[in-house]
Amino acid sequence: GRLRESRDEAEERAGQLAAVKGTLDVTLAEVEALTRRCDEEKERCAEASKAHAAAEARCARLGEEVSQERDKWQAIEKRVVGAGQAALNEIEALRGEVDSSRKVGRRPACGIRLEREACAA
Repeated sequence: GRLRESRDEAEERAGQLAAVKGTLDVTLAEVEALTRRCDEEKERCAEASKAHAAAEARCARLGEEVSQERDKWQAIEKRVVGAGQAALNEIEALRGEVDSSRKVGRRPACGIRLEREACAA
């Protein structure tokens, strides 16, 4: 009687342990699969991080190139504005020369007969 009860309890306990072991085996397999996926994701993340760093470096280089080009164009603009101002000053000087030549009744020293309308253009 007592021995039989102990054996039945042991078998029942063994069945329960086998069920728990089966559950643990399934859980372990799921954990291993998740770990593999996590490792793959970490690898993809590292690759994306490298690509991002490379893109940032390219962006910084392009920004520097843009800055250099802007500096070049600003220098060109200054020269053009300066040349334009010099041309305006020369035109004003010629107008003055033409005006004073007309008053005196002679041709301008530059040898060009200028009309006020032509100078205004």
